[in-house]
Amino acid sequence: MNRVVIAFESEKNRTQTANLLSTGNIPVRYVCRSGGEVIRSIKTMGGGVVVCGFKLSDMTAFELAANLEDEAQMLLIASPAQLAMCENEEIFLLPTPVNGGMLCGSVEMLLQIEERRLRKAIPRRTPEEEAIIRRAKQLLVENSRITEEQAHRMIQRQSMDTGMKMVDAARMVIDALG
Repeated sequence: MNRVVIAFESEKNRTQTANLLSTGNIPVRYVCRSGGEVIRSIKTMGGGVVVCGFKLSDMTAFELAANLEDEAQMLLIASPAQLAMCENEEIFLLPTPVNGGMLCGSVEMLLQIEERRLRKAIPRRTPEEEAIIRRAKQLLVENSRITEEQAHRMIQRQSMDTGMKMVDAARMVIDALG
């Protein structure tokens, strides 16, 4: 998943960070100089991981984190003295000097956290879909004299065997028995 944004005021730091991540097989989607660019990039992608320095051309990393809120994971690379000023527990910190292994390991961990966050944000089923599944289970229980748990497993198995969503398998049951 290519959802990494690099943001440093210095061209040298942007290039070095991009090269370190590239060496670790972590693709970078956007390379930015300003916080405004980062915010637009993250909103375009619907989330991601931001690797940035302490100060960007238009704001600090702390201001950027406040603007991003919960939309992205953030890794701040800065001197230990600058990191000591960070009071935001949502920002992950990496002191300079940075080696490639430490950077890549940190970004990979943040990508996993971001992936979990995105999965949780996507609703599994709408209330209407849940009602369809409940109705299909009810019909199976009434017509096949099985338990609700067995009915659930039957619909689930049909879904897996056919490669369709569970709600679509439930609709087939309703069409057949309803």
